[in-house]
Amino acid sequence: MWLSDPSSNTYGGVYTFEDKAAVEAYKAGEVYAAVAGNPNFINVTAKDFGILEGPTRVTRGSR
Repeated sequence: MWLSDPSSNTYGGVYTFEDKAAVEAYKAGEVYAAVAGNPNFINVTAKDFGILEGPTRVTRGSR
């Protein structure tokens, strides 16, 4: 999912991965490197989060 807050010029995205290894592979890949190295983007950050299994089931999330 793509996210935006034009009033603060902040943009981002939410990505889901099968496991931690898939996250690390993505972060080591070309797409991540291109975004992180793009001079038009400042303060690029990436944060890993786990899934809360119980609430995800209740709201019929992807798990």
